[in-house]
Amino acid sequence: MDKSRSALTQVKLRTRPGKRSKSLKAISIRQPWAWAVIYGGKDIENRSISAVRNMRAALGQRVYVHAGVRICSAPMFEEAADFMRSIGVEPPGREDLQYGGVIGSVFVENAIFPSRRKGVCVVGDSDKRLKSPWYGGDAGFLLRDPKPCRFISARGQLGLFTVKRRVS
Repeated sequence: MDKSRSALTQVKLRTRPGKRSKSLKAISIRQPWAWAVIYGGKDIENRSISAVRNMRAALGQRVYVHAGVRICSAPMFEEAADFMRSIGVEPPGREDLQYGGVIGSVFVENAIFPSRRKGVCVVGDSDKRLKSPWYGGDAGFLLRDPKPCRFISARGQLGLFTVKRRVS
């Protein structure tokens, strides 16, 4: 299967009742940031340098976006919503978001590490410079081609993890 093609087709695989479908790799992201990745044009997922190194298996792969189960506090949500509005993205209300499961998939194009020049980041090992309003951490992943999917309830984990789902 072409790596750039949507892994969403794996969810639609039919197996005999009680059998497991193929395993899917996922990354858990807190709301409203997970929503922003799938629906709001968020092209960077900020992580620590060590987290990016630990999840390097995601590079060049389509992974599922898992919306964390924890509902963020009202002040945290408003801060995130204000930021999104400042860059022209209108998020849904806090209670309208889905929590505790897969909401879509995204292609992880490359890793991002800070450069010595303030406000600029280096993508991977190349000299390509990236300016994104979503970049604001030690490091992160450059994301592209988000695809929403039907909600799949699943337990999240730290790092890159496997989502297993029974198909009826």
